[in-house]
Amino acid sequence: MVALQDLRVAPYRYRVGDYRILFDINDREQTVLVLDIRRRSETTYR
Repeated sequence: MVALQDLRVAPYRYRVGDYRILFDINDREQTVLVLDIRRRSETTYR
């Protein structure tokens, strides 16, 4: 799990093969919110 420097899309990302799962973690509520699942490309984080 890697925190992104630019928070425009999501604060965290996780790579699964050719895909990226973009998500946020709420520690207080102990939840993970999946914001998007994208095939890795040059425009994945835009």
